[in-house]
Amino acid sequence: MSITTRIGVATLVTAVVAAVPTTALARDGGRDRDGENVPSRITSKLRSAERALDRAQERADDGETSRAVSALTSVRKHHASALKSAKRRVAPDTRTGAPSALAVSRAEGRIADGAIGLLDGAGADLTAASLTTLDAVLDGRDDLVSAIAALDTEDQRAYRRVLRSIARTVKGEIEDIGDALTDDELTADGTSGLQDALTQVRATQAAVAALQPTRQSTSDGADYPTSDASEVDGASRPARGRGGRHGRDRDCDESERDPQSDETTDGSQEPISGGSYG
Repeated sequence: MSITTRIGVATLVTAVVAAVPTTALARDGGRDRDGENVPSRITSKLRSAERALDRAQERADDGETSRAVSALTSVRKHHASALKSAKRRVAPDTRTGAPSALAVSRAEGRIADGAIGLLDGAGADLTAASLTTLDAVLDGRDDLVSAIAALDTEDQRAYRRVLRSIARTVKGEIEDIGDALTDDELTADGTSGLQDALTQVRATQAAVAALQPTRQSTSDGADYPTSDASEVDGASRPARGRGGRHGRDRDCDESERDPQSDETTDGSQEPISGGSYG
């Protein structure tokens, strides 16, 4: 092989590797764009769910209601599969538990945001499908919180970043739902469904807050977490950026690491079902 031919082959190989999406390369290593230690089965299902959500939004924009409804069915199917796998991993002494829960809860936030946006100007069929999808991801997130709450206090420490992420997400959802109820063109069922969702998200917010380190005032006037001075919660910070109709970024603070856990927990967005947490 001549030197010219070898250079040409090397250039072609370099171009092909560069063209492969980062997420595809990450999947081969058992990692996805949200972090490490997330099983490829979960990342694959979450990507499928979000691609289906994109299709639903495109079909709705084109006035193809039946195809949008069908795409939302796919969203729920892939989400349910990823959620089942993640919940099974929320257990003591599992390195994939917290990253998996984080990846799923973040995707649930994005799906919830998309479902809320689809209600604006939707007819009866698309409204019903969007609310069903919203309910599915809100219930799924509540299931994850319940699974974390069922762990003992020491094991819950590995999930602090998951809880902080959920706290940020639900804060944004409360704002988004309020905006939708005020500004969007909703059917009667859409309005009722969003009001129910708002009640549920507020209950989730309270449940997550109960699992996070409490704060106490000291003589110097400052507030410190009672259980760990390093756990200064960032849940009150609004996150802006990518994230559907309101442009909210559900994936902020990618580089955080729980200082009390030996595993990096950054992984891949509905009334609370099944009773109270604990």
